[in-house]
Amino acid sequence: MNDLTFGTLIAVFEETFGRGLFWAMVAVAYVYVLIRDRAVSWRKFLLAQLSMPLGAIAAGGAIGTAVLVYTVHSLVRPPSESG
Repeated sequence: MNDLTFGTLIAVFEETFGRGLFWAMVAVAYVYVLIRDRAVSWRKFLLAQLSMPLGAIAAGGAIGTAVLVYTVHSLVRPPSESG
């Protein structure tokens, strides 16, 4: 395994946790982010939408990849306190 790609990481996590549990954890993290932020960040949403074709190509699923990108981006960069 010479290449470590995003698709490879998703496949490894799906094998480790099982497909259903992995995507359930992503969904729970997404709901947590929405509750914590109390709103949808449209900038993060746009970034997630732009990542959908990459997710479809990587066989991660377009919608699943968009949710994953939004969630990871929100967890890494929490909302600013100034609005």
